[in-house]
Amino acid sequence: MKILIIADSRTGSTNLTNWIGYEFGSTIIHEPYNPWRKDNPEIKLLKMKNVCVKINPHDVKDTIPDITTFQNNFDKIVLLTRTNFREQSISLLHAENSGDWHSSYFLDDEWLKKNEDKIKKYENQLIERNKETLRWKTENNILITYEGIYIDKGDLPILKKYLGLEKTKYEDIMLSDKQKYRKHNPLIKKIM
Repeated sequence: MKILIIADSRTGSTNLTNWIGYEFGSTIIHEPYNPWRKDNPEIKLLKMKNVCVKINPHDVKDTIPDITTFQNNFDKIVLLTRTNFREQSISLLHAENSGDWHSSYFLDDEWLKKNEDKIKKYENQLIERNKETLRWKTENNILITYEGIYIDKGDLPILKKYLGLEKTKYEDIMLSDKQKYRKHNPLIKKIM
């Protein structure tokens, strides 16, 4: 099966893509259109039969005008957003400042207070960027949220039904709270 995840930064998309890819035994490709990539995987993607791909809509907004290109080449398309833009902006600011996008971290109240103006600025930007992700919504794909997958889990049964996943092997491990990058207890980061 060819599955596409369309998601902005800091929405849990890396973990979700990995989980779906593992469940289907798929090749997993993250952000093939990201400017940091030196290869051009588009040709390879179109030929692959069992692949799970994650893209950031901002990486393709100037080169791919609408979702038709993807609809013609993927069996399932999942849009992933986040409703808590403040938490998303904190995560994005930390990742950009540290250069570390995929490790656990702890932020104390002092860091949050010191960066409050930047957090608010990022929050406003992310609200606008979310509109870019929502632009890709059609009747043939599915829209889920970080909160619905990782916090209240309400979107998880919807996603599994859409993908045809009746039994899962990796859900309890890969979608658990332990996989979240931001830890709210500094002792957890030290133990990891």
